[in-house]
Amino acid sequence: MPDFEILAVIVAGGRGRRFAVPALGGGPKALAGLAGTPLIGWVIDRLQAYSMPMVISAGEETADFEALGLPVIADGGFAGAGPLAGLYAAMQFAARPPQNFPQNFDGVFSVPADTPFLPDDLVPRLVAEASSPAGLAPRFAATEERWHPLIGLWPVALASRLRAYLASGGRAVHDWARTVQAKPVTFAVPENGPDPFFNINTQQDLRQAQDWLKSDPALMPTARHS
Repeated sequence: MPDFEILAVIVAGGRGRRFAVPALGGGPKALAGLAGTPLIGWVIDRLQAYSMPMVISAGEETADFEALGLPVIADGGFAGAGPLAGLYAAMQFAARPPQNFPQNFDGVFSVPADTPFLPDDLVPRLVAEASSPAGLAPRFAATEERWHPLIGLWPVALASRLRAYLASGGRAVHDWARTVQAKPVTFAVPENGPDPFFNINTQQDLRQAQDWLKSDPALMPTARHS
């Protein structure tokens, strides 16, 4: 990847009401299991290939994720405002990181915790498309069929604009992307496999993911083959 310092934030604050996880007592969908690993674990495994610092945005339920070994951040002043509150919290973290983190982040890469099949070239392509002599520009993932703006790369310089957007009552990630003139980066969908940005919202989605894994074990992240 080009020489930019990127902080990855895994957005895991959703309670998964459509998913309904009785075994978790209504707990976070991100901790539901797929092939023996929590959904968020799949995303962590994918991102480990890029050697980026990572944090988990957990809404207000930070204790649920502390066992995963990554810094867990709450939504702070915009609690309840949806995934953009988590992105803003990550931008604040990037502006004042602890001593054991890089001190000059250029961008924040955001990704939801329920997307187990992310493509291997996701972050390098976003960074390459976002890079210019002036720094990073906002970019997000897409396929020919659909935009996925929560899977995006956001310059930390946008923090004040995101704060203003949230303070005005803005909540929609698509609208935020348009507001800052973010551009999509299109990824291919395999002919016989899952959309790389398939997200698990229901038990039926989880069963579909399990079926794909049975037919193609290569969908496992590289980190889980080693």
